[in-house]
Amino acid sequence: MAREIKHVDHCVEYIREALMCQPDLGMVTFRWINNTAQHEDKSGFWPTNFDVDTHRCANWDALNNWAGQRMFNLFEVDKLQRPMPEV
Repeated sequence: MAREIKHVDHCVEYIREALMCQPDLGMVTFRWINNTAQHEDKSGFWPTNFDVDTHRCANWDALNNWAGQRMFNLFEVDKLQRPMPEV
């Protein structure tokens, strides 16, 4: 079981690296509702997000289908085709 946990940890690390190294750099700014911060009654007045950038999302269905077609059990090594050793 320790080997499986180590493998999962390795995969999660790859996901973390991808998120850190290829982040969505689209800007999300804020603006005051009614476009002013000088409102007399501040109790119902707050900033809201103003998404001015286009974000590119991953096609998760396509990615999952692609990965599913290439899936194998890493721990059933007898089913893997091994390369021929060089002479």
